[in-house]
Amino acid sequence: MIQHIHFIGFGLMASSLSAAIRRSHPAIRLTAESADDGAGFGVEKAILDSALTVEGISHPDSCLVIIATPVTVISKELQRLNALGYPGWITDIGSVKSSFHGQAGSLGLKYFGGHPMTGSEKQSARHFNPVMYENAVYVLTPPVNGDWDILNDFERLLQSVGALPLILEPAIHDEIAATISHLPQLLAVALVGFVAAHQKDNPAYLQLAAGGFRDMTRIASSPEGIWKDILSANRPVIQQKLSGFIRFLSGMEQQLETGDLTDLMKRFSEARFTRDSIPRNTKGFIHPLFDLMVLVEDQPGVIFTMSKLLYENGINIRDMELIKVREGLQGAFRLSFSTETDWTRANQLLNENGFQSQRL
Repeated sequence: MIQHIHFIGFGLMASSLSAAIRRSHPAIRLTAESADDGAGFGVEKAILDSALTVEGISHPDSCLVIIATPVTVISKELQRLNALGYPGWITDIGSVKSSFHGQAGSLGLKYFGGHPMTGSEKQSARHFNPVMYENAVYVLTPPVNGDWDILNDFERLLQSVGALPLILEPAIHDEIAATISHLPQLLAVALVGFVAAHQKDNPAYLQLAAGGFRDMTRIASSPEGIWKDILSANRPVIQQKLSGFIRFLSGMEQQLETGDLTDLMKRFSEARFTRDSIPRNTKGFIHPLFDLMVLVEDQPGVIFTMSKLLYENGINIRDMELIKVREGLQGAFRLSFSTETDWTRANQLLNENGFQSQRL
């Protein structure tokens, strides 16, 4: 059983997880080491018991070491732990898994990979959020050089802080991440760069950029430092997916050249069908959530009134999203619930109390 968690690196991700564990499992010892003042800040805020190095871990058999550094540092930390002869279990939070899985296996380290699908543009421990892991998929990879007991224990721990663990083989994780995360990032950057090149000659381009363009390119604002590490670590898989997409795009170009748009229109139809098939009542493609669309008046206190109504009837809102608002008129919220019972009761209560609610 995990009785001690030690973080190597203590930025936003580690501090938020530590804060969540401190709230739900106060008996677990939490320690960290960091190159900056993150660990000291954690002790100051009581989300860590102490700042120490791996050498100070007295009972490695009941301690899980979590490497929470940038992707480019994880390999060095695995080498350091191997040089120290560290005998306990190790995991990480990197967004690429295969290379570290293979390295840990060859070094004989007890290891399983981890990738929490959450985060923020703010990377410092000073921005820690104890609820950041709630409803977030947390990918885990099978253990190497050991049994499943520690992974199963950590899986239960993650569930207790509201995360949604999902076990995947490392290669499958990297391929999926390259397709649905890394490739879209490159496409967003390319599209914005393409428009920016035209913008130099005609400022009307960005003046005419409406909601569709902004929605498609939102992720282009992500910090480039993070993506340099990710692209480097998963480069072969990303390159393969990018090449495949270029071929796919070339096919669309050829269809335009012929002037016969029949096949191209089929792609429109197929794309609409595929996108509409994405489950709307799931978050992170597991653990179903039940959604309501609620129309509200744009006036002070409306969110409080809606939330208070559900709270007083014992209904928990698992997730909430503001979809759109027109100042002075109406706004639309998506409310998500964990159970069909709460979903049905909430819909009934909201409609009975002056809100316009419908199930999605």
